[in-house]
Amino acid sequence: SGIGQAPRTLSEEQLADIVAQMKQRGHVIEPDSEQYQMVYALLCGTNRATAVVGLAGSGKSTGAEMYSLALEAGFLAERAGYLGPTIPSDNYNAVRHHVVGMALAAAAAENLERSAGISSYSLAMGLSRLEAGTLVIEPGGTVLIDESSQASTDQLFRLIPDRKSTRLNSSHANI
Repeated sequence: SGIGQAPRTLSEEQLADIVAQMKQRGHVIEPDSEQYQMVYALLCGTNRATAVVGLAGSGKSTGAEMYSLALEAGFLAERAGYLGPTIPSDNYNAVRHHVVGMALAAAAAENLERSAGISSYSLAMGLSRLEAGTLVIEPGGTVLIDESSQASTDQLFRLIPDRKSTRLNSSHANI
């Protein structure tokens, strides 16, 4: 489920290409499955905030992996800054992201980064860096949060200072 309105991340054709790449990796995602609906909502939906809730093995990691594939394919590069972190000239200490992962525990953030190929931080470290200005989530950016139900409302509220232009994709179960 989701709320708000944001531009689509991928086109239908780009999603079809990502699904085909996943099939080559051994992940068959049927168009009439709940997993496809979840991936469609994450990659082609227009919700500003989307929550993904599911048991272990239900496909949440697949959705994160598909984000990673979209990055690798350059589909997200069509929007400036999507190809990983960039360093702005006005603040050489800040790392800028369009897609970033966060998790309550540092070990879970490392696992998210390893499994999805998305730069990830513990929620405490990410919030600290956001508030210090050394981490910037670009307007229109996406934040993938592992185990978001364990985060406090205050942490989630502080995570997105510009609530009009940042996507928040969260998982209540393991990503």
